[in-house]
Amino acid sequence: MRDGRGATTDGLLLGGCTGDHGALWRPTVWADEKGDGRDLSATLLPGDDGCVTSLTNGEGQWLATGYDGKRAAVWESGDGSTWKAAAPPGAFIGSVGAVAVSAARFDDTWVAVGVDQGPVTGRSPETVAVWRSP
Repeated sequence: MRDGRGATTDGLLLGGCTGDHGALWRPTVWADEKGDGRDLSATLLPGDDGCVTSLTNGEGQWLATGYDGKRAAVWESGDGSTWKAAAPPGAFIGSVGAVAVSAARFDDTWVAVGVDQGPVTGRSPETVAVWRSP
């Protein structure tokens, strides 16, 4: 992606995960510079076992949300092809099973919303969660 504008004449970014049944899932973003869905190049995002659930662009910066190692995760990229974790793993305090489903950027701060899994013995198995960059 030349300028990270997403689904325009400059191309597409698609998020998801790769992996075989029984294997670890790898968070992945596919770029298609032509925007016709025929020439996709995959980029594995940092992480052990996870998936990308959404992509958003704001202020020239891409944010991918999802989960990594069964905890919520946010990754960032300036060009759509080079990605890094947007925060240290401790930024997502919560039980295993949390997933970030959407994010937005304001200046140097990002905010992500998602679902946090409650304790197995708790009455509420899922709660809405909001995280922001430290």
